[in-house]
Amino acid sequence: MREAASILDKTFDLITEIKDSAIYKEYHEALNELNTFPNLKDLADDYRKAKFEAYHSQKPISIKLLDELEEKREMLAKYPQIDRFLKAEIVLGRVLQEVQSRITAAMELE
Repeated sequence: MREAASILDKTFDLITEIKDSAIYKEYHEALNELNTFPNLKDLADDYRKAKFEAYHSQKPISIKLLDELEEKREMLAKYPQIDRFLKAEIVLGRVLQEVQSRITAAMELE
């Protein structure tokens, strides 16, 4: 049990390191700024929901749907608050995915 506690302590250290990073801080600053514009936040959330549903659907993604998502993203890029947030979200998401991938790969699980 003591070993598990040590692992969890190291996990807390990793979380702290991530939260102290400029990447995480930029994400939260962008989110806080976006939250001051409820209509823009709704637009961003609608886009994020549509993108999530497209990539997590049981059906293959159609070229038409990809084009629609790209057009919507281009339209949203005209709003600096949305653009900043979506970019920061992607960067943070990629870092978190890479951390998870490295941990999983190092575990040599079957």
